[in-house]
Amino acid sequence: IPVCFILTSNRKQETYEAIFRCLKRIGGKKGIDLKPATIVCDFERAFMNAVQTELPDTSITGWWFHMCQACYRNIQEIGLMKL
Repeated sequence: IPVCFILTSNRKQETYEAIFRCLKRIGGKKGIDLKPATIVCDFERAFMNAVQTELPDTSITGWWFHMCQACYRNIQEIGLMKL
Protein backbone atom coordinates (compact mmCIF):
# COMPACT_ATOMS: atom_id res chain seq x y z
CA ILE A 1 0.00 0.00 0.00
CA PRO A 2 1.57 3.32 -1.02
CA VAL A 3 1.94 5.53 2.01
CA CYS A 4 3.39 8.63 0.40
CA PHE A 5 3.58 10.23 -3.04
CA ILE A 6 5.90 13.18 -3.61
CA LEU A 7 6.48 15.29 -6.72
CA THR A 8 9.94 16.80 -7.14
CA SER A 9 11.48 19.28 -9.54
CA ASN A 10 14.62 17.16 -9.99
CA ARG A 11 16.07 13.70 -9.37
CA LYS A 12 19.04 14.59 -7.21
CA GLN A 13 20.14 12.52 -4.25
CA GLU A 14 20.27 15.64 -2.09
CA THR A 15 16.63 16.37 -2.86
CA TYR A 16 15.54 12.86 -1.89
CA GLU A 17 17.60 13.03 1.31
CA ALA A 18 15.92 16.33 2.24
CA ILE A 19 12.51 14.73 1.64
CA PHE A 20 13.33 11.79 3.91
CA ARG A 21 14.63 14.12 6.64
CA CYS A 22 11.42 16.14 6.39
CA LEU A 23 9.25 13.01 6.59
CA LYS A 24 11.21 11.79 9.62
CA ARG A 25 10.81 15.19 11.31
CA ILE A 26 7.05 15.31 10.64
CA GLY A 27 6.68 11.73 11.83
CA GLY A 28 8.66 12.48 14.98
CA LYS A 29 6.31 15.35 15.84
CA LYS A 30 3.40 12.92 15.59
CA GLY A 31 5.16 10.20 17.59
CA ILE A 32 5.87 8.08 14.51
CA ASP A 33 9.36 6.66 14.09
CA LEU A 34 9.88 6.43 10.32
CA LYS A 35 11.64 3.10 9.89
CA PRO A 36 10.03 1.26 6.97
CA ALA A 37 11.11 -2.35 6.55
CA THR A 38 11.01 -2.07 2.74
CA ILE A 39 10.76 0.65 0.11
CA VAL A 40 9.69 -0.30 -3.42
CA CYS A 41 10.94 1.98 -6.19
CA ASP A 42 12.22 2.04 -9.73
CA PHE A 43 15.96 1.58 -10.16
CA GLU A 44 16.85 5.26 -9.81
CA ARG A 45 20.34 5.39 -8.31
CA ALA A 46 19.94 8.80 -6.60
CA PHE A 47 16.77 7.66 -4.81
CA MET A 48 18.32 4.36 -3.75
CA ASN A 49 21.42 6.15 -2.42
CA ALA A 50 19.22 8.54 -0.45
CA VAL A 51 17.34 5.63 1.11
CA GLN A 52 20.63 4.01 2.13
CA THR A 53 21.85 7.31 3.63
CA GLU A 54 18.70 8.39 5.48
CA LEU A 55 17.08 5.00 6.20
CA PRO A 56 20.03 2.60 6.49
CA ASP A 57 17.99 -0.27 7.98
CA THR A 58 15.43 -0.19 5.16
CA SER A 59 15.48 -2.82 2.42
CA ILE A 60 15.12 -1.54 -1.16
CA THR A 61 13.13 -3.56 -3.68
CA GLY A 62 13.00 -2.55 -7.34
CA TRP A 63 10.08 -2.91 -9.73
CA TRP A 64 10.83 -5.74 -12.18
CA PHE A 65 8.84 -3.90 -14.87
CA HIS A 66 11.18 -0.90 -14.71
CA MET A 67 14.25 -3.13 -14.93
CA CYS A 68 12.90 -4.92 -18.01
CA GLN A 69 11.88 -1.61 -19.58
CA ALA A 70 15.40 -0.20 -19.09
CA CYS A 71 17.00 -3.33 -20.56
CA TYR A 72 14.71 -3.21 -23.59
CA ARG A 73 15.46 0.49 -24.10
CA ASN A 74 19.21 -0.21 -23.99
CA ILE A 75 18.85 -3.08 -26.47
CA GLN A 76 17.09 -0.71 -28.86
CA GLU A 77 19.67 2.06 -28.36
CA ILE A 78 22.67 -0.13 -29.18
CA GLY A 79 20.96 -1.56 -32.25
CA LEU A 80 20.45 -5.17 -31.21
CA MET A 81 16.78 -5.09 -32.27
CA LYS A 82 17.94 -5.26 -35.90
CA LEU A 83 19.48 -8.74 -35.47
